[in-house]
Amino acid sequence: MAFCSKCGQKNDDNSRFCNSCGAPLFNDGPANSPASDYVSNTYGQRMKEMSLMDQLIAWFSQKNPQYDEYDEVGERIYRYEGGARKGLLVWGIIFSAIAFLSGFYGVIAKITKNEAGTTLLFIAFLLMIPGSIMLISFIVKSSKYKRIYNKSLARYEELTNELVTYYNQYVAANGFCPVGFEYTNPAVLGVIKGVMQGGRADTIKESIKTLEQDDHYQNMELISMQTAMSAQSAARNAGVAAVFSAASFFLK
Repeated sequence: MAFCSKCGQKNDDNSRFCNSCGAPLFNDGPANSPASDYVSNTYGQRMKEMSLMDQLIAWFSQKNPQYDEYDEVGERIYRYEGGARKGLLVWGIIFSAIAFLSGFYGVIAKITKNEAGTTLLFIAFLLMIPGSIMLISFIVKSSKYKRIYNKSLARYEELTNELVTYYNQYVAANGFCPVGFEYTNPAVLGVIKGVMQGGRADTIKESIKTLEQDDHYQNMELISMQTAMSAQSAARNAGVAAVFSAASFFLK
């Protein structure tokens, strides 16, 4: 366990900077060693980068409401992009198809004066009600989701133009911006600064790279979860197909 000589904070042995005050920790040798010289030089650069991060956060925090809405609208677009849930359509078709088959064979049974005709027609009527409701619900929801999606997409473009313009104003006022537009959300800037404060990076560029690597591993986990969900969905679809085949066989 390493103790900061400036504030007395406890730190991990492999930490180069204090997690509390950011001062360099000379754990690799005496103060005049090459390791301590490297830490001192890095500390100076790191403090400049931290000061620049404070400037970025102060600048872009003025657009906090727009960034919050930007994230909310983006989530809404993702949610409604695929339209209404296909389950309503699938089950609506299944119920309607079985109802049609039942009604078809019921009519034939009636014509041939088979006693099963009345039962089959009654089953067809019962199945047609939920089938029709599901299909109508799918059509109504699809129309509603499409309106929400188009409206959200238009607002997203408006916010993007506004925030990009504000980003360009920073570049014009300071000559450059050390982060791309995609990292200018104050919440994201705070995370970038936090990585530097935690000693995982010495520069803004290194901090972003660290976060991208973390995001890569998270995406790999997400892909694994999506693969498992796809397998479960395929199994459910196979079960639905089996139910439909069995119902068709029963009605023949």
